[in-house]
Amino acid sequence: CQLYLVSVLTQQPTWLEPQPLDNNNVNDNNNNDNPSTMDIGVALRMTFHALDRMIDAPEYRNELIRLRSLKPNLGERRAAHDIPLPRPLPPQQSQQNHDNNNNNNN
Repeated sequence: CQLYLVSVLTQQPTWLEPQPLDNNNVNDNNNNDNPSTMDIGVALRMTFHALDRMIDAPEYRNELIRLRSLKPNLGERRAAHDIPLPRPLPPQQSQQNHDNNNNNNN
């Protein structure tokens, strides 16, 4: 996690194009570089999901095996270039989620 966290975090869409936390409190100048206007929680959640996918990806398996015996240096960072995409939900599960959402809205 320590090796790739920063690289993966800074590639998340909510980090690259921050969204205001509250539309009522958006400054007139739309300063999206202001950390107080970013939804950091969403970016962090997406980051940890991406790191989980990296752990499961075959292309990172050899690196995980090496890290069992060779610990990285304190503060060492690595760039994540190929973050696996989320797997699509099976059609049956997607339909069930859709039905559940419709039932909750009634």
